[in-house]
Amino acid sequence: MAEAEIRRQIDRIIEGLAAKDLEELRRVYAPDVVSFDVEPPLQHVGVQAKLRNWERAFAFFESLRYEVRDLTLTVADDIAFGHAFARLGGTPKHGPATSGMWVRVTYCFRKIGDAWLIAHDHVSVPLDMPGGQGVVDLEP
Repeated sequence: MAEAEIRRQIDRIIEGLAAKDLEELRRVYAPDVVSFDVEPPLQHVGVQAKLRNWERAFAFFESLRYEVRDLTLTVADDIAFGHAFARLGGTPKHGPATSGMWVRVTYCFRKIGDAWLIAHDHVSVPLDMPGGQGVVDLEP
């Protein structure tokens, strides 16, 4: 049952992004979420900081979509973690449509009251060590 509820939260992210609905996204994150996202700074602390990341995506894209692939979850009584591949793509306001790039994402959930909320997420791309650049053209 808990795994199904957590998967529903991931679906809410997908739906909230497609609808550009910050309030729907707010329902997925713990108030004190810590996010290690792909864009600076090194960490975003609190739900408002996380939502500002999504606001930037909404400002950039006319329409967007978020895809999650190969989500694997481990669930205990009141804490869970999962990992997956994710891709954010869509049609920018000033440019052609893009399928986006695949990233690696780790989700850490806490059960707060009756809801499973994301307390931490970490998004990354592999690093080309000699070149010092992120590798963004890989497919899962």
